[in-house]
Amino acid sequence: MEVSSNSPLIKSFAAALFLHILFFAVMFTVFPDIKLKIIKPASLALDFVQETIQEKKEDQLPQKEVFPTKKQVIPEKKDLKKNPLPVKKMPVKIKEETFQPQEHVIVPEETIWEEPQPVQEKQYVPETGIKKADQKKEMDNFLAEILMRIEKAKYYPSVARKRGMTGIITCKFSIFPDGSVKNISLVESSKYKLLNKAAIEAIKKGAPYPDFPSSFKKNVFISHVDIKFYLN
Repeated sequence: MEVSSNSPLIKSFAAALFLHILFFAVMFTVFPDIKLKIIKPASLALDFVQETIQEKKEDQLPQKEVFPTKKQVIPEKKDLKKNPLPVKKMPVKIKEETFQPQEHVIVPEETIWEEPQPVQEKQYVPETGIKKADQKKEMDNFLAEILMRIEKAKYYPSVARKRGMTGIITCKFSIFPDGSVKNISLVESSKYKLLNKAAIEAIKKGAPYPDFPSSFKKNVFISHVDIKFYLN
C-alpha cells in the first residue's frame, strides 16, 4: 500500500515530530542543566517482564488473615484537684489515763509543851443582877410551892379508898403570871377514872399559884406534876 506524501497521516506525524523537537529545544534553552537520559527499548521490555512475573508470584502466595487489633483503652486521668478522692477517717484511740491521787505527807511541826493553866469558872450574871445559883434556888422554891398547893387541894375519894384504888397520875398544865391555871391534860393516866378526875380537881383548886421567879421572862410557865394516891 503506497502512502502519498500529501496524505493527512504523514502531515500529522510530521507536525507531531516538529512539536516534540520544538519542545525539547525550548527545554534545553530554559534549563541547560538537564541531561537527557536515553532509555533503551530492550531495558524497558525487560523491566516490564520482571514486574509482571513478580506480580504473579505475589498473587499466588497465600494471603495472611489480618485480624482486627483491639484498641487499647487508656484510662482517663482524674483531676484530683477538682474531684479529690474520699479519705477514710480512722478512729483515733485516746488512751485513758487513770488519775492517781498524790499522797500528801504531813510533816509534824515541833510542838512546845506548855503546862496547862487552871481555868477559872466564871459565874453567869444575868441582866437582873442575880447569880446562877440564886436563880436555881428561886426556881426550886417556885416548884415546891406549886406542889405544896396541889397537895393541900388534893382529895382522896372515899369510894376509891374503900375499894383500895391506888395510882400515880402525871398531869401537864399552864400557869400564867396572874396565878391562874389552864390547859390541864393527863400525860399518864390511871386505870381508875375517879383518881384521874381527883387529880385534875386538885390542880384547879391549888390556884392561884405564886408569882413567877424574877429570872423567868416568859408569859406562860408549863409544868409537869405527878399526883400520887396511896392508902396509909
